[in-house]
Amino acid sequence: MEISSQKLLRSHGFPTFCYICGGKLDNIGETDRDHCPPKGFFAASDRENFPIILRTHKVCNNQWHGADELVGIVADALHTGKKSKDFSATDKLHALHMPFGSGHAAGVTNLPLVSIAGRIARGMHALLYNEYLPPNTPTHFHMPLPQANVATGMPLQPLDQAYEFGHAIRKAIVTKTADVIRAYNGNFQYACTWERFENGKPFCIVAFDIYSFHKLSPKVANSPKCFIGMYIPTSVPSSASWASDLEVKVSREEMLDPLQRT
Repeated sequence: MEISSQKLLRSHGFPTFCYICGGKLDNIGETDRDHCPPKGFFAASDRENFPIILRTHKVCNNQWHGADELVGIVADALHTGKKSKDFSATDKLHALHMPFGSGHAAGVTNLPLVSIAGRIARGMHALLYNEYLPPNTPTHFHMPLPQANVATGMPLQPLDQAYEFGHAIRKAIVTKTADVIRAYNGNFQYACTWERFENGKPFCIVAFDIYSFHKLSPKVANSPKCFIGMYIPTSVPSSASWASDLEVKVSREEMLDPLQRT
């Protein structure tokens, strides 16, 4: 399935529960309208066509304010550049200068990208399949920014599975066996497909991008250019799109950039 406009979103429908806690949304006064991904990640001009807004409990939504703010400061560098040039904002990122490989690089130590990636996957799972994905669901995401050991400055290399997941997503997009969401003037793209481990256990492979997030860092070889990962739910939605068995040639570049963003 694909959701890429307000019309398709309204036709598809919205979750009837809070995607953060899974609880019912009975009392309107206790609910909130949560942008997922947060609107603060996007330029104001990109919030019109179209944002993804899910009802949540106010208390659930408020728990994410701090994390949303930190990532929003960094994402701002991809469009307006106002927050990312404001020292009072960037001071919150705990920036440092550290050895990186054979040189040096600026870095931050408190950017909650892993938790944000998991939350976005939970929100998109709720939207696509109208099913709750608990926060303790096993997940693993590879980031589109290079990571390093703070103590040694040694880069952390992506696992081989990053290539495998990228291969699966690219093939699913080409064969139209992916569930896809495009929003915020196309500056948010999300694609997922379903596979099985060798033991038969099902899991969902995910790739998404916000603008071209990898451009926040210098070019790094063999590093994913979007968020790539997977999660293992307790059950598979009846409307899930399963990966194709067709043989499709996928280049190494496409494995690292399955959404093919510029």
